[in-house]
Amino acid sequence: MPAYHGSGGFESFDDFLARVFGVNGPSQGSFGRQVRRIDITQLLSKRANKLVSQAARHAGEQGHGELDALHLLWAATQHDPGRGMLSNAGADPDAVARAVSERLPQASAEA
Repeated sequence: MPAYHGSGGFESFDDFLARVFGVNGPSQGSFGRQVRRIDITQLLSKRANKLVSQAARHAGEQGHGELDALHLLWAATQHDPGRGMLSNAGADPDAVARAVSERLPQASAEA
């Protein structure tokens, strides 16, 4: 993760969050309580799971190691109901997809 240049001299945003919430490692939460990790895909509807899967696949194809909101927005432009929602809001889904693709970081040549 890139360096976090906020106050407090934290190396990364993850470090900042860990200190704020008192996380002492992967299995400890704030106040020393055990953290139970869950697969969030089990909480998503089939449609939402499909959207996240498509966004993750696209991110991987583009050489991106992380999934972010731009990947999710791109995936929403590919199929209904996302395309319909964008159209109903007065946006052109294909133009949104192009604009999102232009804003996604370029994969490094070393990857």
